[in-house]
Amino acid sequence: MKKIHIGIVCDQFGNFDRGGAEVQIENTVAALNKIEGISTEIISSQTRDLSRFDLFHFFKSSISYYYFAETLKRQNIPYVISTIIYPEKKTDTFRFKFLHYTPFLNKISWVKMLYNLWNNAAMLFPNTDKELSFLRSIGVGTDARIIPNGLNLDEMEIGDEEAFYTEYPFLRAEKFVLNVARIDRRKNQKNLVKACMELEIPVVLIGNKLDQQSFSDVEQIGYSKLYYLGPIYDKKILFGAYKACSVFCLPSTMETPGISAMEAAYFNKPLVITKYGGTEYYFKNNAFYVEWRSVDEIKNGIKTMMSKEIETRSLIEQYSWNKIAEMYVKEYQRILK
Repeated sequence: MKKIHIGIVCDQFGNFDRGGAEVQIENTVAALNKIEGISTEIISSQTRDLSRFDLFHFFKSSISYYYFAETLKRQNIPYVISTIIYPEKKTDTFRFKFLHYTPFLNKISWVKMLYNLWNNAAMLFPNTDKELSFLRSIGVGTDARIIPNGLNLDEMEIGDEEAFYTEYPFLRAEKFVLNVARIDRRKNQKNLVKACMELEIPVVLIGNKLDQQSFSDVEQIGYSKLYYLGPIYDKKILFGAYKACSVFCLPSTMETPGISAMEAAYFNKPLVITKYGGTEYYFKNNAFYVEWRSVDEIKNGIKTMMSKEIETRSLIEQYSWNKIAEMYVKEYQRILK
């Protein structure tokens, strides 16, 4: 088989606001490079010769990619997109349709760039069925295949509950709710903390406080059993936190599906998670799905799942990055034929 050289297109500033997309990019690229006959290269300002590449893979639906995608189109070089897009509000869907189907606005608005980016792609790769449904609902007809997010299964077992308790001994005797995510409005820690305060259950937050206002809103609730641990980069301790918690809660405005939720599910932890973004595609009937706006629903979910014993590892084990990279390669090969 001829070696396939893939150009990886991603946000060069993504790690300043690091989230699931950046994790997805890094792990996809690492897994692709393990496959015989595949090589990848991150596109940068130093990239000059496009003829060296067989195909380009864009991560995220970003208007900043528009002009590069137009260049690829002119040179007849195919590209694919991991779309990573889902509306936070119902009005977002209306806005896309309105701008797309209004002739004058279509020509001058940012939405033109996104539709051209999607429509000229050889294939789209949404992470969930809901993400695909959204794209179809706004008139994107490009060939698509759902390719899920994944986990590094090889590293999951390094999690050490005792190492977590050694680092945070005040949590040793506590049954607590865990949230692993950057602190911001979309992750909705404010309503989570309110729910835990009403239940009088400790809540542990792990992640960067990139949105200072959201962090201040959480602090101002004044809950004495809120424990913010900051980001934890030692995976032995981080995965130990999953093992130690009683419930994992991610009541975001949307998730597709949230890599931290997948990590918690690997450890068979009861999940309370947003119902928006396609989370059910991954967790089936093994999670409590909540309306993120409702403190009462989040509270009810935590109370219900606190006493549940679930087995979700077998669901999650199918989502190894190695298997996901093989899915991508199969589609690359089909496109290049």
